[in-house]
Amino acid sequence: MSSLKPVAHRRTDALAQTHWAAVERLLAEHYRNAGYTVDHCGTGANGSKFDGGIDLKLRRDDAYIVVQCKHWNALKVPHNDVHQLLGIMVNEGATGAILVTSGEFSRAAIEAATRHGHVQLIDGDDLREMLGPLPGPPASVDSGSNSRLTYVVLTLFALATLAMVSFMVLAQFHRLVDRAAQPLPTGEPIMLQPQVVPNAGDGDVLDTSPIPMEQPDHLEPTPEEIRESQRKADEAITVIKATPEI
Repeated sequence: MSSLKPVAHRRTDALAQTHWAAVERLLAEHYRNAGYTVDHCGTGANGSKFDGGIDLKLRRDDAYIVVQCKHWNALKVPHNDVHQLLGIMVNEGATGAILVTSGEFSRAAIEAATRHGHVQLIDGDDLREMLGPLPGPPASVDSGSNSRLTYVVLTLFALATLAMVSFMVLAQFHRLVDRAAQPLPTGEPIMLQPQVVPNAGDGDVLDTSPIPMEQPDHLEPTPEEIRESQRKADEAITVIKATPEI
């Protein structure tokens, strides 16, 4: 891996952020539209760990082309991959090979493909021209904006809570003030009859203490008392009737 070199221009567009399996599918669809019969045998199609170095098999008329995709954005594809694809092409009995990258090839890789022939190199510029514009990923929310929004929401919530508590306290205060302003209930005034009390040496002084009311001599009998009197009268009459005449 120490021989790998970084790309001269690293891309951050929609294709660079597309998953490698999706890039394989996009490329397969492109060749189908170009009239090839496409066998998508790469790991992006079947989910296997090994694809034997072949991602697509293209057939049209007498042509049989093997395709290998390198979705590399940070490092250049070296010449070793060109040599490996040449060996696969021979073993498959293919008439040609295509090595695709979404980034760049090293100078040695370009020279090897030119020298040996039969291998077509498609770099990031060519691939983007082939596939056309791709929809970009959804824009992410800026963390700073998100933090500011959270701060504003929490501040508004705190102010609303404070206003509610203040309103409740003020309402309770007004109720207490109104209750204190109401006159206290008073009973019937007590009429005092002045009474003159002799006081030796100072003459007569006015005594305002209440004079006890005299109870009447005869009160109206209650129903119970009336019934009791009637009972006693009846008993007396009975006794009189039972007594023989003298």
